[in-house]
Amino acid sequence: MRLIRLVLFATTLVIPAPVSAQTTQTAAEFGPDGAYLTAPVREAVAKARADEFLKTADTLQFSPRETKLVTEGLRTRTLKAPSNYEFAGLHGGTFETPEGRVDANAEQRQSIQKTMLFVPKATFFQKYAVIHVGVIPAPPRDYKVVINGEECPATDVSTYKVLPGKATVAVSRSGKTPCTWTGSVSSAKQEEVQCKL
Repeated sequence: MRLIRLVLFATTLVIPAPVSAQTTQTAAEFGPDGAYLTAPVREAVAKARADEFLKTADTLQFSPRETKLVTEGLRTRTLKAPSNYEFAGLHGGTFETPEGRVDANAEQRQSIQKTMLFVPKATFFQKYAVIHVGVIPAPPRDYKVVINGEECPATDVSTYKVLPGKATVAVSRSGKTPCTWTGSVSSAKQEEVQCKL
């Protein structure tokens, strides 16, 4: 049995989840309320980070090649920080991308690191919808959540930021009849999907 209801929801800023010192671009990201960002939303945040970097690249005297490497690395979430990323960084460092390396001085390094954690303004996220998946019984969290074909983690708050439009949700648990839902989701609103498994 499933219960479905629509609830108004104001989206908020997205803050990156804590990530490893080595790669800040590949970890999943969550909102401050714990909402998981699905792949299209993570890609939009990555593009916003690349755009933010471009605003200061010239003033920090990055070469055209370095600018291109960092921008593409931010956009594709493949930019890796220096191994000593966790330190305040009074020195420069080497950033790795699949296309090459960027040796940055201290000021450049600080700018890149700041951009890797850049969070767009709240209005940026108002175009996204949220799906809340409630599973009864919730514990243990041994169920699988797939939204728009993307396998998403079963989290404490079970909320997922998605593109507005048609959405599909499938929740499954071993030995139980799967719960599926298809419908339309709107910007700045939350769709509530309840599954009894």
